[in-house]
Amino acid sequence: MIDLIKYLNKIPSGRLRHLVGQDICDAIVNYNMYNNNLTVNYADILQNKYGKNILFDKAVFREIVIYLDDKFIIKIADLSNIKGKNTEEKRENIADKNYGYKNYSFSENLIIVLELDKDFYLPTQNDILDDFQQVLEPNYHLHDCQKNLKDLAIQNLLNPNYTNRMLIHLPTGAGKTKTAMEMASDYLRCKSVLGGFDNSGFVIWLAHSKDSSSHKLR
Repeated sequence: MIDLIKYLNKIPSGRLRHLVGQDICDAIVNYNMYNNNLTVNYADILQNKYGKNILFDKAVFREIVIYLDDKFIIKIADLSNIKGKNTEEKRENIADKNYGYKNYSFSENLIIVLELDKDFYLPTQNDILDDFQQVLEPNYHLHDCQKNLKDLAIQNLLNPNYTNRMLIHLPTGAGKTKTAMEMASDYLRCKSVLGGFDNSGFVIWLAHSKDSSSHKLR
């Protein structure tokens, strides 16, 4: 079986970064500010981001098809009876198709032509979460001063040449808890995304008094 990374690597780096997402790319840039020798494979990051759901994402699926070799486009079109005056028209018609269970025959043909693992990239429907594409928007965004403080702290925490000890002081009402929670979440997210390094990490939250709400980080 061929790994999908072979086809993801054909997508230009700029398009890959767009698919990976700005937040993850920013985290990588911030980390690399202090590690200039860091080699980033955005195709690998994209595959790790979506896992077995990757072809179900419409934007990712379209980019893969757009940059497929002509021979694959012709085979997929022939098997799925997709018409077109030329190869590029067939490519556009394939890219506009929805990959998934509603077009199972087409999806299966694509898997066969690309020699991908059907059990992984087209698993049984019960293995796929229906809402995995749902985008969650935070109810409360950080203010600019809070975000700048959080970003600076994350850069220092991820820099192996910088001390991991720091003290952040904010006045009452400035959003210490919110800023600290965002900082902890960003730290864990960056550690898990940047594979190839020590991606283990945990956060211990200590407070001098009992809060009215319970916070748990994993």
